[in-house]
Amino acid sequence: AGEYIPQLLPTAPARILKTTDGTTFTDIGAVAGKINTSYGEYDVIGYRGIVVINNRVFATASQSYVGDGAVVEVINPLSGAPSVVQVSPNNLSIFEIESFNNNLYLGTGAPSQGYGVWKAALGPQGSQFNFSPIVTNGAGRGTEITSVVAMHVYRDRLYVGASGWYSTIFPGSELIRIAANDSWQLVVGNTRQLPNGSWAFPISGLGDGYGNVFNAHFWRMEDLRGALYLGTNDWSWSLRTVPLVNILLYPQFGFDVYSSCDGQYWSLTTMNAFGDGVYNFGARTMQQTPSGMFVGSAKFYQ
Repeated sequence: AGEYIPQLLPTAPARILKTTDGTTFTDIGAVAGKINTSYGEYDVIGYRGIVVINNRVFATASQSYVGDGAVVEVINPLSGAPSVVQVSPNNLSIFEIESFNNNLYLGTGAPSQGYGVWKAALGPQGSQFNFSPIVTNGAGRGTEITSVVAMHVYRDRLYVGASGWYSTIFPGSELIRIAANDSWQLVVGNTRQLPNGSWAFPISGLGDGYGNVFNAHFWRMEDLRGALYLGTNDWSWSLRTVPLVNILLYPQFGFDVYSSCDGQYWSLTTMNAFGDGVYNFGARTMQQTPSGMFVGSAKFYQ
């Protein structure tokens, strides 16, 4: 509620809930208060992601509906008096967190610098961690690709999807993967020359958006039975009322899902939200289960 009615924050703050049976949820009773990011000091209006490493709980505390913010640790989450402490540096704006090789990885965004990936070994509870940069300056593209949107571990590599909105005619989205030694490869995205003079070529042979200019985000990833799936935010649906253009683009209205059995070579699973794409523009959540993969879509209508 604090995003639109700040006066409600004291009585209706963002909450973290817990359950021991999957049915009854209770507020843990810890309030994050203020966070500090590259944009300054803000109230917490929500939590965007949660990961558990070595029985310690970390979450991204957001400062706006966009979703960026800081990483906090929930101290003693199962006790009667838990607390929330920021562990990320004040000069980073963080969208995604992931556990990889028993370390905490952050996906960051910066309109003036491009996206980044930072890593930290776990420090003492309640203290700020020492984070080291793994990927900076938008992986060599600067402000063309400005923010990490999705992170997922698949076959001992950390896959990172990032997007940009500011410096190109169309939004751009690319995918990189990080190995255990923290070296990285470009999987999907435009070729670029890196600051050290070397060149980064997409190992898939596919440019931004898997070659589709309408893929504005690589929004979520999940693996199922040995294959990696990636779902997009496809903005072609917004042209559905433009004469002639809507006829040409109708077959691809809706989110795309791509799949790979090795992280390098990819197949198109759907280009129209499984046939229901007029309004289902985004594959916002994905989850594997014993019954198969479930995809939760984003849409503004219906």
